[in-house]
Amino acid sequence: MDLHDVDRRLNRFLGSLEKCASKENAEHIRRFVDYCFSIGLSKLRVLKYVSMLVKISRVMKKPFDHASKEDIKRFVGWVERGRFSPWTKQSYKVALKNS
Repeated sequence: MDLHDVDRRLNRFLGSLEKCASKENAEHIRRFVDYCFSIGLSKLRVLKYVSMLVKISRVMKKPFDHASKEDIKRFVGWVERGRFSPWTKQSYKVALKNS
């Protein structure tokens, strides 16, 4: 029994990536999802990473492949200044680092 309905939520996110992120970032996220499953991460962890990467894509407003060191610093600064819990801040940084 899937209490969190992870399969449906993950499929919904993956199916609507182009609406949420640029075409380049959507493809990057899909490849990252394949990688996550290949190393044995749970569907719930992958869902968390996907949702965070979509948010990162929206905030950065550019393809991940074109993000500069300054863009990444700016994003991390945005996270640190935000009203996020320490766990959420750490999760954003881990998602960014691992992708």
